[in-house]
Amino acid sequence: MSQITARQISQMLAEQTEAVAAHLLGSPGKREGQELRWGDTAGNPGKSLGVHISGAKRGVWADFATGQKGDLLDLWGIVRKIGIAGAIEEAKQYLGIRDVSLAGRNPKPAPISPPSKLKPLGAKALEWLIRERKLSQDAVLTYGLREVDLAIAFPLLGAEGELVGIKFRSMVEDKYWAAPNSAKVLFGWPAIPLDARSVLICEGELKALAWWDYGFPALSVPFGGGDGAKQDWIENEFDRLSRFDLIYVAMDEDEAGQKAAKKIVHRLGPERCAMLVHPLPAVPGAKCINACLQSGVSQESIAAAVAAAKPRDPDELKSAADYANRVAELFRPAVAQFGIRTPWPKVGDELVFRPGELTVIAGANGHGKSQLVGFMAANSIQRGYRVAVASLEFRVEAWIKRIVKQLAGRSDPAVAYVARLVNWLGDGRLWAFDAQGTANWRRMIDVFRYARRRYAIDLFVIDNLTGLGIAEEDYQGQKELALALSDFARDEDTHVWLVHHIRKGQSECVEPDKADIKGSGSLTDLASTVLTVWRNKLKERESEEALAANKPMAEEIARQADVRLNCKKQRNYQGEGSGEPSIRLWWGGSSCQYLAGENHRPRPLITLDRDDANAIGCQRQSNPDPPLIENCPT
Repeated sequence: MSQITARQISQMLAEQTEAVAAHLLGSPGKREGQELRWGDTAGNPGKSLGVHISGAKRGVWADFATGQKGDLLDLWGIVRKIGIAGAIEEAKQYLGIRDVSLAGRNPKPAPISPPSKLKPLGAKALEWLIRERKLSQDAVLTYGLREVDLAIAFPLLGAEGELVGIKFRSMVEDKYWAAPNSAKVLFGWPAIPLDARSVLICEGELKALAWWDYGFPALSVPFGGGDGAKQDWIENEFDRLSRFDLIYVAMDEDEAGQKAAKKIVHRLGPERCAMLVHPLPAVPGAKCINACLQSGVSQESIAAAVAAAKPRDPDELKSAADYANRVAELFRPAVAQFGIRTPWPKVGDELVFRPGELTVIAGANGHGKSQLVGFMAANSIQRGYRVAVASLEFRVEAWIKRIVKQLAGRSDPAVAYVARLVNWLGDGRLWAFDAQGTANWRRMIDVFRYARRRYAIDLFVIDNLTGLGIAEEDYQGQKELALALSDFARDEDTHVWLVHHIRKGQSECVEPDKADIKGSGSLTDLASTVLTVWRNKLKERESEEALAANKPMAEEIARQADVRLNCKKQRNYQGEGSGEPSIRLWWGGSSCQYLAGENHRPRPLITLDRDDANAIGCQRQSNPDPPLIENCPT
C-alpha cells in the first residue's frame, strides 16, 4: 500500500477478530451471540468487555465497566499501554505489513541546543498570553511555551521528544522568526493524546493553543501558508501523521492559506482530510480562531463548525463550474505551457513534459535511450525538479554513476567531487525505487504514489518496461500498466517517463516510427507523448572507415547529427508549430552528455566554487567552453 493508515490497519485486524482478540487478551473469551466476552482489558474472565466478531460491527469492542470502547487498534494500544502509534507498529508486524521503502534519505531532523536565555514563562508573558490573548494556563503549560527577551518561544519537538527547533513571537509586535537550524516539523505534539485518532492542523502557533482551548488538540505548520518549500514539513511528519483517520485542515482563509490547504490535503490523502474553508462563526472582527476566543464565541459554535467539515468529494466527481477557467484558457492565445523542458533551449516550448501526463520513450538496443533519458533527468534536477527513478536494467549505483558524469560534464571527476555530487542529489533531489530482480509494477506504483505525496516528486522515470515482468506478447498486461501509469500521473499531478524497446527492423540505419514500438498499441495510445531515440550508426561507420583510410568524411555525412530524438506524438500541445519536433543532437563523448550543436563541448551542469574546481584538477578559464545548450537550428 502506498500510505497505510490506522483505519486500514484496523480493517485488516477486524478480518481476523477472534485471533487478534485472543492474541491481545491471552484467552479465546466466552462466546455470547455475535460477541466474545472477557472481564476486562487484562483478559480476566467475566462479561464486562465485549468484542463483536461478525456483522457490520466486527472488531468493535466496549468495556461497560470503564466506558472504554473503540476498534481493535484502540484495544491494542490500551492492552499494551503503548498508544495508537505504538499499536500501529506492533499490528503491522503481526499482519506482516512491510513499510514502503524508497532508496534515499530518511528524514530525521537533527536536535538543536536551546538558547542560553530561554526560560520558563514569567509574569509578563503569562499576562500577555492569558489576559490579552485569552488563552488558558492549561493550554500554555500543555504546549510547553517558554520565553526569551520579550518573545514567546514555541518548542518544536522530534519524534522522540527531542528539541529540533524553536519558533519565536514578539510580545510587542506581530513578528515571528525561527532559531537557526530549526527543523521543518509541526508545532504542538505534546498536546496530542497518544490514543487520538483525529487531529487538527492550523496556521499559527497561538491558533493551535486556541483550538486546544475549544476542545480540539491542534498542530501548527511551521512556515505559514503558500506551497512549494513552505510545506516541506510533510515529508518529515508523514509517518507521525499516519496514525490519524481524520485530519482537519484549518488554514487561513487568504489565498496563501487555501493554497497550502489544498497541497496538504492532496499529499496526506483527501480521503482522510476535512478542509475547513470557512469554519468560523460570523462574529464581527473574528477572522481567526484567536479572535473567536477573544470575542467569547461559544465552544458549541466552534464544535458545530468543525463537525460540518467533511472529507471532500472524490476527485472524479466534478461540477461543470470546476472547468470554467480551463475551458476559458482553451480560447485564449497560446501561452507558455507549465512543465519540464528539454535540456536544449532550441526546442523551446515545442516539447513540454506537463504534469499529469505519461511519456513513452523508445529506441533500439544500443541506441542510448537510457543514457539520453538520464541526461534529460539530470538537467531536470539541475533546474530544481525532484526526480525518482526505477532503474530496472542497471543497478541503481550504476545509474547514479552515469548521472554524476553527466552533471560533472566529464568521465573522471575526483572521488571527493563525486561524494559532493551524490550528497547534493541525495538532498531531496533524486530518489530510487530499488527492486531486486523483476519488479512488481503495482508495488512500484504504490511506492511512487507514496513518494509523490511525501516528497513531492515532479518526475518519475521507469527504465525500462522489460524489467516489470510483462511479456512482449502480453498485450492486456501492457494495457493495464499503461492505464495505471496514466491514472497515477493524472491523479497525482506529476509526470512519468516510461522507457521501452522497438521491434527489430531490417536496418538500424532507418529511423523508427511510433508503430515500431514493441508490444501493445495501448502503450502509445494511452501515452500523452511518444518519443523515439535513433543513433546515427551510418555516420559512425563512415567515420570509422574514413579514419582507417586517413581521409575526411563526406561533407553531407559529417554535418549530420549523431542522434535524433523524434517526437511522434504530443497530445496536449497547444503552441505554434507541429508540436512534434525532430531534435538533432551530438554525442558528448565520455561525459555522456547530449549537445545541441556540433561545435558544442560538455560542461558541468552544477556550478563549481573554487574548492570544487581544484578538487577535480581544473581551473576556471578566461575563455570558457561554448555553452552546452545554446540556441541553434533544430
